[in-house]
Amino acid sequence: MGILVILSSTVIFHIFLLLFKHRVYQVTTEDETVVPVNIATTNLPTTQSTFKNSGKVIIYAKYRTGSTFTSEFFFRHRDIAYIFEPLRTKQVSDVVKDGNPILRDMLDCKYSTNNTKRILKWWMDKVVFCQITGQSPGCIHGKPYSTHSAAQHCQAVTNKVVKVIRIEQVWELEEFFRENVKVVHVLRDPRGIAHSRRKIHRANEYWGQIVARTIEYCTGALADFLYIQRQYKKNPDLVRQLYHVVRYEDLAHHPQREMQRLYRFLDITPDKSLQEWVNLTEKHTESGKEKTGGYAYSTRRANPGYTSTAWREVIDWDTTTTVQRVCAEFMRVTGYNKMTTEKHLRNSSKELFLDIQTESLLETKILQGRNKYLGTTATNHQAQNQHQNG
Repeated sequence: MGILVILSSTVIFHIFLLLFKHRVYQVTTEDETVVPVNIATTNLPTTQSTFKNSGKVIIYAKYRTGSTFTSEFFFRHRDIAYIFEPLRTKQVSDVVKDGNPILRDMLDCKYSTNNTKRILKWWMDKVVFCQITGQSPGCIHGKPYSTHSAAQHCQAVTNKVVKVIRIEQVWELEEFFRENVKVVHVLRDPRGIAHSRRKIHRANEYWGQIVARTIEYCTGALADFLYIQRQYKKNPDLVRQLYHVVRYEDLAHHPQREMQRLYRFLDITPDKSLQEWVNLTEKHTESGKEKTGGYAYSTRRANPGYTSTAWREVIDWDTTTTVQRVCAEFMRVTGYNKMTTEKHLRNSSKELFLDIQTESLLETKILQGRNKYLGTTATNHQAQNQHQNG
C-alpha cells in the first residue's frame, strides 16, 4: 500500500509540475467542465476575395506523433523542398523562443541569415536538409549537406515544406495563415504516444511525467481545435484552404487514400516518385508479412500499418486505462476508440480508430469533461501546461 501511495504522489506531483506553467483552465460551477481560457483571441480575416496558393506548408506536430513518417508524403515529391525541424538552437535540447523568423526564412529559401545562424551548426549541416537519405538531391544521412545546395534546390522547386514539433499552439502560426501558408496538423493516438515515450525514455522519465505530457498533448490539441473552429465559423472557406488534419494511423494504414486527400488540400498533383513510394507502402501494409524495421526515430517501416498500432500488443492495461481517462474528450473528437477490456485491446480485429476528415472535426462540438485526474475542486483545476520540449 505504501508503494502505491508513493507512486500515486509521484504521478500527481509531475502532473502539477508540468501543467502549472502556461495554459490556464477555469471551472464552471455547474458541471466542473474544464475550459481553456487563454486561447488566442485574434482572428484571421473574416473575408478574403481570392485565395492564392503560396506553395508553402508547415507540418505542425508534436513529439512521437508519427511526423517523420508523415514527412515522407512530402519529400518524396520531386517538386517539394522539405526542411526538417529547424527550431533547435545552441544545444540540441534548446528551442528558439520565437521561431517564426527562422521559419519564414526557411520557407523563403534564405538559409544564411542572422535568423538561421541561431540554429545549431551541426544540426543545420547534417540534419535540417538531410535527416533522411534522399530528402534533398544527393544528400546522404549523417554527412554534411551544404546550405548552398539546399538553397539551390529550394529555389528550383515550386513548393516548400517545413516540419516543426516545437511550436506550442497552432495560433502561434497565425501570421503564416495570413500569408496563405498552409498548415498540416499531425495527430496520433495518445495511447501510442505514451507507450512510445515510455519505451524511449524509460530510464529518464518517471511514469508521472509521461502521464503529464500525455495530458498536455490532449488538452493542447483540444485548445488548437477550439481556436480553429472559431476561425472556421467566421470564414469556413479560408480555413478549408489553410488547415488540414492528418492522423498518423490513417497515413500508415491507408497511404493511397490519405495521399489523395492530402494532395487535394495542398492543391498539388502527386508525381511519379511519390506515387511509386505510396504504392509500395500500401503493398507492404496490405501484405502483413513483414512487421517492423528501422530504429526508433526512423521512417523506414517494413509494414507501416502494423508499426503504427503495434503498441496495442505490449502496452500494459493500466497505462491504457489511464490515457483513455485523461484524454477521453480528445479521443472522442478525433475518432480514437476506447477499449473497454484488455481482451479487446489485444484483439486486432477491434478497430482502434474511426475514419474522420478535417471538416467533420471542425464541426464537432468540444466538451471537456470532468478533470478527475486533478481532483474535483476548483482549486485543483487551476492548472497550466508547460511547452513540451521533447
